[in-house]
Amino acid sequence: MQFIPGLGAAGSSIMGPLYVTEIVDDDIRGSLVSYTGLFASSGILFAYVVGYYASYTTFTAICLAMPVAFMASFFWMPETPAYLISQNNPDGARKALMWLRTGYVVAVDQEMTKLEEAYEKGKDNRLTMSSFIQNLRSRGTLKALLISIGLVVNNQFSGITAVLSYTVNMFEDASSDISANVSTMIIGALQMFGVYLSTILIDRAGRKILLIVSNLASAVCLAALWGFFYLKANGHDVTHLGWLPVTSLGLYAVPIALGVNSIPFIVINEIFNPQMRGFGVALFMCLLNVMAFLVTRFFTDLNTLLGLDGCYWFFAVCLVTMAAFCYFIVPETKNRSLDSILKELAGEEIVEDDTRGSLGTFLVLFTNGGILFAYVLGTYLSYTTFSTICLGAPIVFMAAFYWMPESPVYLYNQKNPEAARKALMWLWGGDLIAVEQEMTKLAEATENMKEIHSTKSSFIKNLTSKGTLRGLLIGIGLMVNNQLSGIFAVLSYTVNIFQDAGSDISPNLCTIIIGVLQLFGVYLTSTLVDRAGRKILLIVSNVASAISLAALGGFFFLKGHGYNVAHLGWLPITNLSIYVVGIALGVGSNPFIVINEIFTPDIRGFAVTVCICLLNALAFLVTRFFTDLNTIIGVDGCYWFFAFCCLSSTFFCYFVDLVVRATPSYVHST
Repeated sequence: MQFIPGLGAAGSSIMGPLYVTEIVDDDIRGSLVSYTGLFASSGILFAYVVGYYASYTTFTAICLAMPVAFMASFFWMPETPAYLISQNNPDGARKALMWLRTGYVVAVDQEMTKLEEAYEKGKDNRLTMSSFIQNLRSRGTLKALLISIGLVVNNQFSGITAVLSYTVNMFEDASSDISANVSTMIIGALQMFGVYLSTILIDRAGRKILLIVSNLASAVCLAALWGFFYLKANGHDVTHLGWLPVTSLGLYAVPIALGVNSIPFIVINEIFNPQMRGFGVALFMCLLNVMAFLVTRFFTDLNTLLGLDGCYWFFAVCLVTMAAFCYFIVPETKNRSLDSILKELAGEEIVEDDTRGSLGTFLVLFTNGGILFAYVLGTYLSYTTFSTICLGAPIVFMAAFYWMPESPVYLYNQKNPEAARKALMWLWGGDLIAVEQEMTKLAEATENMKEIHSTKSSFIKNLTSKGTLRGLLIGIGLMVNNQLSGIFAVLSYTVNIFQDAGSDISPNLCTIIIGVLQLFGVYLTSTLVDRAGRKILLIVSNVASAISLAALGGFFFLKGHGYNVAHLGWLPITNLSIYVVGIALGVGSNPFIVINEIFTPDIRGFAVTVCICLLNALAFLVTRFFTDLNTIIGVDGCYWFFAFCCLSSTFFCYFVDLVVRATPSYVHST
């Protein structure tokens, strides 16, 4: 019997927001669509309260009256204008708009113009199977699907389903004398309050900022829950902290409802084009419910594996990760027309040279993200489980990357300009002007390459040219800077540094802390590299790292000579943290951007290979002989040596020209 109401709820949860999205003004679309979440939370609270006092028969009769009342009142509502236009019924669409806009003729005319333009644009894209596949493979749809999947993961891996399913247990574990029914009413009221705040703020603050705030605030609350149950599981007396889990759970219910639990249902109705919206929203809802089932089903198993404290820590890490996802991937849709949102997703606002640096740092950003991922999961999971999870990453990549086009440069070099143009049209969202400019650049570059290769000694000439030799000098200097900053050696002995500082932090937690700091440093780089520039970040990075290493050397010098450094136990940990962020800010990431900008295309492959080979050779030598260096000059001498290398590299970077927002050809010509 539960199948029938479940079917009705699924249909209304998909069609309700979709209907509202198509009938309201852009500036109030978010607030009105969020009313779905508000009334859903109200319904849950209503069920908690009435279900507590009324019998099953009375409660069922009251619930039955609501859809009956809805059908009687909604019968008089008009069809959406967008649907009527698609059915070749402009008169019906105008009549519906006149009703919805209360007879405001100017607004109706403007809206009709937009609808007719959108219809004409999409008229040739009727959803046959071939057009469906074409739409599915388009850049805008793929990015919308990525955002949708991310928001599903965000919604469920926030722990909302699992945490709320065990609300009563938490109240009991906190030794609270509040009854089970009252506790659920309290949480329901707090959720409703959170969604109400969302309806007020969503068209003022915006979807994106609310999602980020919601994720971070919820992560803090779950971290507090983790702390309480960690102390309790390890035998500490927590009777004086009985208020903490109840307070944290109450605070958690508000920010979760503010963004993570409500805004995804708004965003998914704004990011798909009309031809794919029904499919995209249906897929979102299916994934959401499947994920909800899996999280709820396996929460007890996760609890057994990690402990209750580990579960909350896991969900808190997921929330912080998804805050970064929302910042980088999810577009802001506040007060924007659906057409402008679709254009952004299709990539029509991407500017190549202005964002090259930021995108270049993403390699290091995701590398550090992967390292942190390994630190965290490797602490709690078996080798088999961890390897299985890691195996999934390349499989997902292969499945997703299959749809990506070949590089336009490669296609043009293979004498296939039409395929190169098609790839550029996909990558740049159909921006004809930008595509034509890039095709002109490709043609010029190809002609230049033909002239270069017309002579037999072209490679030797290019290798010995002033520009290439200077580029190799810069590349080799940056690779030496990267490795003689001591990054691999220092991080290899992180646990020893924590232990020598008298810290009782476990080795696994040490590595997780360092991983988080590395990720934060590279994140700063991705935001600053195209604003401040490569050169200034490298200088700041070297100076900060040199100061931190000098301080570390001073601490271990004093300790090695018998001084009492017990009151300075904070110093090595603090300076190690500053060092990790400083290195990641520039020295650890910017060299990989610069070496791809300072060589001409004909020599770039060889030169970058030389630089990377040198980097790995230096990494091996530094890590291999660090213990020997430690024996000869002591650990304090090692840190001072690396500090001197960082300081020397500062002068190298200062006197070398590293430009900001320039094309590679310009960098090479300077």
